[in-house]
Amino acid sequence: MKINRSDLSAAFPWMADPRVAARLSTLSRVDARVDKKAEVVDVYLYDVIVTPEIEALFGVGISAQGFREQLKQADGARRVNVHINSPGGDVDQGKAMLSGLRSLRAGEKVAVVEGLAASAATVVAMGADRVVMEPEAVFMIHEASGGMWGSAADHEKFAEILRMDNAAVRALYAKKTGLDDGRIAELMAAQEPGGTVPGTYMDAARARELGFADEVLAPPTKEAAAAFRATASVATPNQIAVKLAFARSRQQHPPADRRG
Repeated sequence: MKINRSDLSAAFPWMADPRVAARLSTLSRVDARVDKKAEVVDVYLYDVIVTPEIEALFGVGISAQGFREQLKQADGARRVNVHINSPGGDVDQGKAMLSGLRSLRAGEKVAVVEGLAASAATVVAMGADRVVMEPEAVFMIHEASGGMWGSAADHEKFAEILRMDNAAVRALYAKKTGLDDGRIAELMAAQEPGGTVPGTYMDAARARELGFADEVLAPPTKEAAAAFRATASVATPNQIAVKLAFARSRQQHPPADRRG
């Protein structure tokens, strides 16, 4: 049995926001691309973050369990790129993904926001050593939300759990950005014009300005694009990623002038 992505909006209200919904149609789960001999491994978070039960029963989303299966293939790599295009989802699963990324034995762990990193997906990004964003990418943070059925006492307990989640996520953001707790709380609770749920949407430049991102990637040069087309038919996915990363690095950090 399959479940429509629109059905998930009942569980995750922020997914009804047009800016999120517009991106959902492009999301699909992609497994890690691994070349056992490669020094660079690419891991993909390209879906809604869900519990293992939803992943198994309805065939939608990616759980912490599925994400960790990808990370296993990256153990010992010199560098791991975690490519993110996700509207987020279950915050507890996001925390578990964060833990898995933190504990991964790798030389460098880089979160690459390629489309949308929202909600719990931003929590996962906090587990990387660096967060880099494509110029067109969006970074979105908001307060924890959810719903339940029960007595007044049950609802009060659930509200306390949401406040605990907010505090935990604020601490992650504060450690990354250097912003104080009050400023982080303002950003998470902000209501933007036209928005359907509280939260703050940031383009790549704004995310870097506030400290959520460390770098905004420059578009590849024409020479790099030509090199990509020339090798795409014969190179492995990781070889392509290495070539593009090298091209970007050369563009942003040219070799020193060695003339005498």
